[in-house]
Amino acid sequence: MKKIAIIIVVFSIFVASFNIALAENLSERLTGRILLQVEANGEAWYIHPGNQKRHFLGRPADAFEVMRELGLGISNADFANFENNMPVRLLGQILIKVEDFGKAYYINPLDKKANFLGRPADAFALMRSLGLGITTASLTTIEEDEKSQTRRQTQEQAQKQLQTGTEDEINTKEELETEGKAEGATEELATSTGTIASRTEETASSTEKALPIYASENCEFSAEYFKGETISGAANITQTEYGINHEWGVNGSEALSAYKNKFSVRFIGNCYFEEGTYEFTSIFDDGIKATLDNLWLAKSWKNNNKEVTKTTTLAVPEGTHRVKVEYYDHLGNATIKLDWKKID
Repeated sequence: MKKIAIIIVVFSIFVASFNIALAENLSERLTGRILLQVEANGEAWYIHPGNQKRHFLGRPADAFEVMRELGLGISNADFANFENNMPVRLLGQILIKVEDFGKAYYINPLDKKANFLGRPADAFALMRSLGLGITTASLTTIEEDEKSQTRRQTQEQAQKQLQTGTEDEINTKEELETEGKAEGATEELATSTGTIASRTEETASSTEKALPIYASENCEFSAEYFKGETISGAANITQTEYGINHEWGVNGSEALSAYKNKFSVRFIGNCYFEEGTYEFTSIFDDGIKATLDNLWLAKSWKNNNKEVTKTTTLAVPEGTHRVKVEYYDHLGNATIKLDWKKID
């Protein structure tokens, strides 16, 4: 019996050691890869070369956030030198061109090519197209990053809330039908399902708060803030912003907190567009000069002293286009917004 017990213990230690080695070997072999959990709902994961842990990509906005969080800064010169022959140390990494509006690229470890991530939806689509299928059993042997785990659990809870709302609606209907309350049952069912539908819509809305409200928020802008209305000289503050959606009111820009009036801003972004006809909407108070490449979206460089809305329709070819907006505030409320939607 003692010999059998010893054999069992030794075998257990061997199996545990083998599993640990397998996990370490798997995460090492798949470092830098995008994995698709084929036995679930095709969830996408990224194995970061730095810590060799798996990071949940979730929705498009989540995937884009993960890419930004884990990215490595690189100069334009170094990127140009490496673009056609990425060194081994950069394979599987996310590179952020810090001198080029923070453009993000994923370096595919298989072909060593740099893949432009673009908008959140584009980044998500690219990640999935380059993904490698993996079983749940194999995936769970790779350690999950703590922040990734929190993000994933939050999304799972939101999905359960939506599912619970649907189940409640079905159960309520079955109960009322069983009780056979004729007209009264019909009225009660209409009221209860209406309440459930409202709650479901509210839950869905709350789970999507991380997604951009405005199309322009899919685009990254370099925002330069100036004291004065003329956008001249060196900028007092330069920062990165997603989208152009400011309604400062009478308090002025947070970037120039000491200046409630008489300030100006220049926004420049390289934004990706699908081919089609777009409607651009500009909302401003006071002055604006807005262009897409060399085409005017809005031009009103004067004191309005009121909020003005201008709409322009343009046919836009597929690709990355330069969006430039110059704005100034004179007195009173300060507002500058730019958004677009594809209408054809």
